[in-house]
Amino acid sequence: MAFTKKYKTLGEVLLAYKLHHVKETFKITVKKAAPRRFAKDLAFDMKEIPFDSSEATIREVIIFPVLKEAWKSYTNCLTLWGHKAIYANEELNGTPDYVISKRSLLSNIVFEAPFIAVVEAKMDDFTGGWAQCALEMLAVQKVNQTPELPVFGMVTNGEVWQFAQLKDSLFTEFSEIFILRNLNELFSVLTTIFEFYKNYFAKNPK
Repeated sequence: MAFTKKYKTLGEVLLAYKLHHVKETFKITVKKAAPRRFAKDLAFDMKEIPFDSSEATIREVIIFPVLKEAWKSYTNCLTLWGHKAIYANEELNGTPDYVISKRSLLSNIVFEAPFIAVVEAKMDDFTGGWAQCALEMLAVQKVNQTPELPVFGMVTNGEVWQFAQLKDSLFTEFSEIFILRNLNELFSVLTTIFEFYKNYFAKNPK
């Protein structure tokens, strides 16, 4: 179930929820190359599978494999979820394509806050994608009940990846566009995000 279609653009979401908006450069603090085996398999899939035929195919062929490969080094502290519903209130509820959370102390099958990132897959509608993603980030922030904990959002059509962060009432849009064909740079961005939370949760275990 999608979040409300009431807002069509990021600007409308910012206005409705009184969020301040800035653009910044994403600072890569951890450089990590994608494993050669994975890069080779992904290149094969992109060549042989008509992945741009639907959002579902994009998710299965590109987005989930990339997220999973980057996440593998962080399974002891983070969990990657697909199509899990989040409910904050009557307007801020729905099912992001992917959610990343802190790994529950109870079990890796327990879906609980804090959530740290959401991923929205779109064919090419980045305008609508960011409206949806911003709502998902707001829902996560409210469920977490820790507005100072940064929440990341990602919108991608598989080939192009864009990133943003919500902290308190500040929505930071990262100005760079990251391209799948520059896989090592994309991996470094994801690793930088995951590494931040690994360190954050080590310092704030509760």
